[in-house]
Amino acid sequence: MYKFFNIIGRNLIFVISTAMLFGFVYGLIFPVDFLRSFILPCAFFAIYPMMVNLQIEKVFKGRDIKLQFTSQLLNLFVVPFIAFGIGLKAVR
Repeated sequence: MYKFFNIIGRNLIFVISTAMLFGFVYGLIFPVDFLRSFILPCAFFAIYPMMVNLQIEKVFKGRDIKLQFTSQLLNLFVVPFIAFGIGLKAVR
C-alpha cells in the first residue's frame, strides 16, 4: 500500500488533474447526489500521499518560526473561510 501511495505522491499533479477532469465530466452526465458520503474519505486519500513524506521532527525543530506561523495561519484560518464562502456561493 505504501508503494501505491508513493507512486501517487510522485505523480500528484497528473493524478489530481485527471481526477478533477473525470469528476467534472461524470457530474455533467450522471446524477451525483449519492457521492456526498464519499467527500471525507476522498479528501483523506487526496491529502495522505503528501503527508507520508512529512518529516515531523523537522516541523517541530522550529527553525523558521515566521514561516511556520504564516503557513498555519493560512491553512487553518484563511483557506477554510475562502472555501466556505465559495461553497456558499455555489449552493445559491
